[in-house]
Amino acid sequence: MGPGYFLPRMAALAVEWIRMGPDRVQIGLTSQSTFSCCPACGQRSSRVHSHYPRTLQDLPAHGRAIELQIRIRRFFCDFRGCRQQTFAERFPEVTNVHWR
Repeated sequence: MGPGYFLPRMAALAVEWIRMGPDRVQIGLTSQSTFSCCPACGQRSSRVHSHYPRTLQDLPAHGRAIELQIRIRRFFCDFRGCRQQTFAERFPEVTNVHWR
């Protein structure tokens, strides 16, 4: 039984690491996709601008807090008619835009 057994079906995310402490379990996730679609115009982009960590907290399990630490990439939108120059990749199977 691997680490993916405990997480929701996430074809777009891969488990990079798991840290288990006395009071929390931290799971590091990263995207497996080579591109993302702009939320404004829908065009695909594979040109990465930067990346940043996003931490999500879940309900405790067996007395330990659960933290998902996702490495989010920002992409350039290269479509000339788009009002958005950069955008962050999204993972709707795990979280919504403003959830913690």
